[in-house]
Amino acid sequence: MTNEPWLPIPDHVAALLGRVTFYASWLDDVLGDAVVLGNPGATDVPGSTPGWADSGQRLVSAVRGIQIPARYTFVDRIADELASLNATRNLLIHGVWLWKDDRVMVMKRSLDKTARLHEYLTFTYEEIVAVIDRYQRLGKMADRLVKALTENNPTHDAREEVHTPRCPTDATPMDVVVQDDDVIRWRCSACGFERATIPS
Repeated sequence: MTNEPWLPIPDHVAALLGRVTFYASWLDDVLGDAVVLGNPGATDVPGSTPGWADSGQRLVSAVRGIQIPARYTFVDRIADELASLNATRNLLIHGVWLWKDDRVMVMKRSLDKTARLHEYLTFTYEEIVAVIDRYQRLGKMADRLVKALTENNPTHDAREEVHTPRCPTDATPMDVVVQDDDVIRWRCSACGFERATIPS
């Protein structure tokens, strides 16, 4: 057995794939929050917010169902942009990458009812960077949407209060922090008291 990596990938290609995956995943998560915040009937029961944990077309539909004040009209723009990115996202994240010079050819297998299909598409590195840029712009819009929905959702603070523990020393609401790069803990911003996010 050798120590050679299986299918070694150059760092610059891995960085492109990593950024597409990173931003697409974060966007799905932020928009999932928006789906919950934009539903006045949301409870802790997942069925009260269909689509909040989905991706692809189901998430697009859930975003279109967000109930927002009239002045926040950009929700349809977010849904349209997300829908227009979905096919490229699926190809880049779920496809096989072959690279040469300044481009990547992506092959993705799929099924319809009668045949096994292969889809091929070639992207220059600059085109992939443009996709990443679109995700970043859309992510900033999604952040603004979540902020607007949070400010206009009277049940949000009450739900957060229930799920946010208070420091046993001074009753300050605790914040989530990352410790040692991979451990998530609750921490009191006033006194520094920490406790695990998952009860033992």
